[in-house]
Amino acid sequence: MKNLAQLSIYLLCLLLQLSVTAQESPRIIWEHKYGYSLRSEAAHALIQNMAGGITLVGEWSPYGRKAGSDIYLVILDDRKKTLVEKQTFLGRQGDDGAFAMVQTLDGGYALAGYTESSKAPGYIGKRDAWLVKTNEHGEALWEKVVGTPHDDEFRGIAQDDQGNLYLTGKKQDELWLYKTDWLGQDLLDITFRDKPGKTQGSAIAVSPTGNIAIIGTRTTGQGTYQATIYTDNNGSVLWQKDFRQSTGQGILIDENGNVVTVGVFDDIKEREQVLVKK
Repeated sequence: MKNLAQLSIYLLCLLLQLSVTAQESPRIIWEHKYGYSLRSEAAHALIQNMAGGITLVGEWSPYGRKAGSDIYLVILDDRKKTLVEKQTFLGRQGDDGAFAMVQTLDGGYALAGYTESSKAPGYIGKRDAWLVKTNEHGEALWEKVVGTPHDDEFRGIAQDDQGNLYLTGKKQDELWLYKTDWLGQDLLDITFRDKPGKTQGSAIAVSPTGNIAIIGTRTTGQGTYQATIYTDNNGSVLWQKDFRQSTGQGILIDENGNVVTVGVFDDIKEREQVLVKK
């Protein structure tokens, strides 16, 4: 099990070995801090890469300077040796960051997040959604900036067997489904808003048949709702479900086609993680 936490201005990676019996505590068999003094780093996602190592992504920003934040990418091999520690993408001013990633079929990465750089191609502002495709060394190959004059961002990303990329987040306070091919050509750009309130997608999953499951959070004057939408491969809604007093965090489609979601349940008396299988 890999566990990632932010400690002071450093990133702390822990590798835990689970014991045979549930009563025993896991044993730390490896840990490492990533980051530098006078900077703030945060990791938002990590995956096991094709080399059997770990890749993590997030953002960093300097203390005491007006320079904005940027994507922070670390790639480790199967022996936990650092192969890449990349701190600047494309070298522009303005805040940038990544919330999610997948390793693409060519061994590179697709990073999903946001940019506030007015020099980014296609930038409209204030915050625009940002998709960056890299090679296996973390070097940017191409980018997509998509947005409106409002705050927009990508929060989740998935990939199908053909290498197409599926993203979710928010666009003008609406839950967003965006799809490109492996070269970044647009295939779908759909928002969902048939209920009142502001909605943001958090995570996305794709079934082997091409159906799409998205989880997010809808906020209204009456509270927050975990919002789940299931569509066909064209983005047409097949079903949707809301859970009151909860927020949506993660989603997957299991081998039987069931949709499994996780989030946080909120009420006055308790706050706990909720696992829902549909």
